[in-house]
Amino acid sequence: MPHFHLEYSGGAEIQCYYLAKELLERGWEVHYIRESKNRETTIQEGIIVHGIPKQKGYKKWANREALRQQMEKIQADFWYTRANISYLYWLNKYAAKIGGKVIWAFSRDSQLSYKGEMERFASPLLKLFHFLNGLMFIRSLKKTDIILVQTKYQGQLLQQNFGLSGTHIYNAHPLQIDNREDQRSNRKNQILWIGRMQDFKHPERFLELAESLSELSLQFCMIGPVSEDRNDPIRAKATELPNVRIMGKLPQPRVKEMLLESILLVNTSDYEGFSNTFIEAWSQGVPVLSFHVDPDQIIQEHGLGWVNHNLQSIKKIISGLIEDPQLQEGLEKKCKSFANKNFNITEAVDKLESALIQSYEAHLYTRIGA
Repeated sequence: MPHFHLEYSGGAEIQCYYLAKELLERGWEVHYIRESKNRETTIQEGIIVHGIPKQKGYKKWANREALRQQMEKIQADFWYTRANISYLYWLNKYAAKIGGKVIWAFSRDSQLSYKGEMERFASPLLKLFHFLNGLMFIRSLKKTDIILVQTKYQGQLLQQNFGLSGTHIYNAHPLQIDNREDQRSNRKNQILWIGRMQDFKHPERFLELAESLSELSLQFCMIGPVSEDRNDPIRAKATELPNVRIMGKLPQPRVKEMLLESILLVNTSDYEGFSNTFIEAWSQGVPVLSFHVDPDQIIQEHGLGWVNHNLQSIKKIISGLIEDPQLQEGLEKKCKSFANKNFNITEAVDKLESALIQSYEAHLYTRIGA
């Protein structure tokens, strides 16, 4: 992984952290290789953390020797990787000599398409690099022992675009057990947006929504890293709106607290895989209003919120929500129940272990490298 959750809190990092902690509970020895200025091996919450040099996306190939050295030192039975496609080729190459099965886990849907990923780059040189990187990724994907997909839709894309089959395991979180009877009384007329301020996530849409609902007694909060530059267009626009607060990056416990205080999470992205923020919100009883993303149509089929990008329609949805406490209470119960039944880390790791057992024909070892 490019990062470790306790040092950098992205969605892929959170999932790897939850997997690592659950595997530790089950008696596995878990190693974690990440990019870092700190090259020393440390133990963090029981996870043995190793470092390789930090590299920009187009320079990650330069880490191949450092990666090989760590793999030789760890001698894992399984090598799990996700988020960055650049390392899969080298993992397969070195695992063939060192030993261990290779697991690749897809993150966003665009990783399953040349076009989707290349559209992220403006520079012709970076487009060329990514094209070549993608060719190596596809070549190595066909040699990968276990391929994991986040959604059924990703499984369809994998078969359609690459002729390969994957194991479907939803993103998952530790089981939420909240026995507080007064949780509903903690809710405020507060709406959240959570994520990194990246172009494909379109944070400006959230600001447009806040501006259009300025006549209502609502607070719109944005959680996630934001530029310190006062001329940054998102920061500049937000300062003009009295009903918007930019919270910046927050620790996970504080994010949970804010979800418990909120009535709605808004997602404005054009595409994602299965956003961790959806599961975090549902686990705390918060419905999701998504402009475009609805993994496996879960939101619409199970009534866990709304999928709509029409501003006038969204205004009606939100107005109706804040005026109807019974609707809020019903959605809270439905979201929490569905999340705890379908996105429990214990069941997700059960499925992962089953895939590992199948890969080794029921011969299961007790160490994993990630």
